[in-house]
Amino acid sequence: MSSPLLEADQEKFDNKTVWKIGITVAMGSFISGMNLGVYNSAPDNISATLDWGSNKDYFIPTMNAMMHFGATFGALSAGPLATKKGRRQAILILDIITIIASAFFLIPFTPTFAIGRFLSGFIAGGFCVLSPLFIFEFAPVSISGKIGSLIQFNITLGIVFMYALALPLPTGGYKSNDLNYWWMFMFSLQSVFALFQLFLMLMKFKYDTPVWLLEQNRREEAERSLRQYYDDESAASALARLEKSIQKSKEEAGESSYADLLCCRKGHSKSFRIGIMLNFIQQWCGINAILGYSTSIFSEFGSEFVARCFTVLIGLVNMGATLILFPAVNKYGRKPMLWIGSLGMAACLIFDGIFSGPVDATVGPPLAFILIYIVFFETSAGPLCWIVCGEILAPKAMSICLGMNWASATAVVFLFPIMVNAFSMTYTFFFYAGICLLSVPYLWFDLVETKGRTKADLKTEFSKLR
Repeated sequence: MSSPLLEADQEKFDNKTVWKIGITVAMGSFISGMNLGVYNSAPDNISATLDWGSNKDYFIPTMNAMMHFGATFGALSAGPLATKKGRRQAILILDIITIIASAFFLIPFTPTFAIGRFLSGFIAGGFCVLSPLFIFEFAPVSISGKIGSLIQFNITLGIVFMYALALPLPTGGYKSNDLNYWWMFMFSLQSVFALFQLFLMLMKFKYDTPVWLLEQNRREEAERSLRQYYDDESAASALARLEKSIQKSKEEAGESSYADLLCCRKGHSKSFRIGIMLNFIQQWCGINAILGYSTSIFSEFGSEFVARCFTVLIGLVNMGATLILFPAVNKYGRKPMLWIGSLGMAACLIFDGIFSGPVDATVGPPLAFILIYIVFFETSAGPLCWIVCGEILAPKAMSICLGMNWASATAVVFLFPIMVNAFSMTYTFFFYAGICLLSVPYLWFDLVETKGRTKADLKTEFSKLR
């Protein structure tokens, strides 16, 4: 009897339609990226508009972390919402919340700005759960890795888009320059993309993932969902395969509860542990400290405008590096790319630590190693965290893991300026390098390779492991 993977490879699907659906769903990741990048170059402008005055040093890191704090709750809520309402309807709900959040940024007061940041974080965290979950439940297994790469690419595209939009912001004379209010437009622009995604999913892509529809015993809708991109014969074949896989995984692993996950009971512990560790590594390697404070870091080497230009360069490299992943992710596999990336990031952070303290340097060497660090990140921990989690985790587990991810991001973003003031930039970089080095043996010994394997097959394997 042929394996489910071979059966899947023989099914014929419309490649263009699959990519169109993937791009539409990944638009939520673009909105997440916008919220990650929008604050970097604008804190002084926001401070002047909202009259933070002598409280500026407190408000800037707090409001930076507020988005990540909201994302923690968004990620924790997305799993239950996706299970109850479906993946598609959960995305539509987040689009509506995005539009509401955008309105708060048009009211220039600190409380409304804080609410807007929290709500923007909520939707960013939610999309980081829902986008990979949707993509890996609908995409044919032969191209799921490539489609999944859209998630990180769209996040980085959203980041660099906001970095570039910040260039017109004034670098002084804030009160007398009307262009200072440009930041309000930047923060509310996410609503346009939310409306566009909402329109596409309401008018064109009207079905949830076939996996969720089958789990709800809505077989006819699941078949119609598959026929969006499969021909009739292949849709029937894919439907039968999915039904068989879902039934088998239920019999062998059962339905996971939060207690099963948190208590690491057999059948759930291995996949959940991998999810937690990948999300921990992704954040504590220090990426959001660099992407969130790059303008502040490089302002020590020149004017604020020049620092913003360096930030845009970082964003462009950040985005461009993800393009390397498209051909590589299905060729080399997830596991080797992750541990090699961790080694590379550690080396770059060590050099950055040396050049930011013991060895005096111009902006060239630190910038070069930060750019190389970003290339390693975007071909390892950055995108592969979302891809692997989407491949191995159920909604509840995904929600908890992504909640931990954003809680870690909150801590990293809030603590970075505190750590720099207390221990210096050098030892802060060394700390992140140490996390990267410690992750290598874990990735080598515990991570399971997921390349070319269906989610149902992986669930069956994990049900037998601890």
